[in-house]
Amino acid sequence: MYKEKVQQLKHTNMNKMTHLDNLKKTIREFLEDLKCIFSSESDILDIETIQFFFERQHPEQIYKHTNEYLMPHAIKIKKRKLSYFSDNMYIFSALDDPVKINYYKKAILDKNIVCEDDRKII
Repeated sequence: MYKEKVQQLKHTNMNKMTHLDNLKKTIREFLEDLKCIFSSESDILDIETIQFFFERQHPEQIYKHTNEYLMPHAIKIKKRKLSYFSDNMYIFSALDDPVKINYYKKAILDKNIVCEDDRKII
C-alpha cells in the first residue's frame, strides 16, 4: 500500500511538473510573438523586461499566478476574445508602469496598431 501511494505521488508530481513546463513554454512563445508584433526598440526592451521577470519566477509561482490572474479569464481566452486584455488588470504587470501597461493593453485592441493577422497570433 505504501509503495503504491509513493508511486502515485511521484506520478502526480511528474504530471504537475509537465504541466508547469508546458505553461512556461507557452508563455515564452507568447512573449516571443509579442516581440515580433511590437518591434520598436522601446517595445522590445519592455517585453525583455517581462521575459527577465518571468524567467526568474519559480514554476510554482507561475502556476499560482496563472490560477489567480489568468484562469478567471479562461473562457475569454479559449474563445480568443481580445477583451481579455482590456479586462485583465495584471497583464503586463511585470512592467510596473501603469502608462506602459495601458499602452500594450490598448494597442492590442487597436486595429490601427496591431493588424488582424497579428491579433490572431495573440
